[in-house]
Amino acid sequence: MIFPKDKPLPEHIDIPGYEGKYYVCLDGTVWHRWKTTDTQMFGHKKGRNRDLKLTDKTGKVTCRTMSWIMKHTYFRDLPPDMVLMHRNGIERDWSVHNLKPISRQELGRKRYRSNSARSVLKIDPETGEILAAYSSSREAGRKNHCSYQTILDACNMKNVRRTGMAPDGYLYRWEA
Repeated sequence: MIFPKDKPLPEHIDIPGYEGKYYVCLDGTVWHRWKTTDTQMFGHKKGRNRDLKLTDKTGKVTCRTMSWIMKHTYFRDLPPDMVLMHRNGIERDWSVHNLKPISRQELGRKRYRSNSARSVLKIDPETGEILAAYSSSREAGRKNHCSYQTILDACNMKNVRRTGMAPDGYLYRWEA
């Protein structure tokens, strides 16, 4: 559920499906209502996420991750292909203001792209016009149906004919 910007966010929201037995606060802490007291739940770390064991009214125990809890309480209207990303990069910070909805594909590009990857330009040898820009030699190889090593060799001017062209007839250069 995306809340309107002119109204403040509610301080805490009940986790859906558990009849008010558990709630989550704005700062990302999960609490269990037990008779007259509320107890904070910590769960256990599993991979990049934190798992919490929640019990519904029938007594069935389910493990829910913090990303599932936050997505189903504060971000209810998100499509299934959207996930939550931490704005500041700290994966232990589950506050609502630190979470940003993003597509799975874009999150994968941001999280797993190599920091050492260099951008590659595909250039027309006749006109010198830039035809395409790629984020890495691997992407250039995939899009142009050749190996990334061929693109690397063309960018580094290795194993290319005197013309400096790759076998497909185009020039490939590192972006400055």
